[in-house]
Amino acid sequence: MTPGSLDGSIDAAILYLQNIKNTHGPVRLDWDAYHHFPYDSSVTPAFHIICDRLETDEEYSTRLAGEAVLQDRRRLRDLAELARLTELYKDNK
Repeated sequence: MTPGSLDGSIDAAILYLQNIKNTHGPVRLDWDAYHHFPYDSSVTPAFHIICDRLETDEEYSTRLAGEAVLQDRRRLRDLAELARLTELYKDNK
């Protein structure tokens, strides 16, 4: 969560965090002044919301289904790229 996520009143930030607590149980808010997003060379300070709980069976199934969709999209994109490159370089054999 970027610090900008908490822009606004203190009450709004407290309500936002309380909703996360109500949904996920006990949570901890950590400040990371030197956070790096993947593939980003610049530092972006961020808060990390950490909760220690196991995901439910429903959440697990939803996450796996989402990952399967992303994997299928990647596979189709890679196949399309392979077909494009094969067509482009077929005369260079």
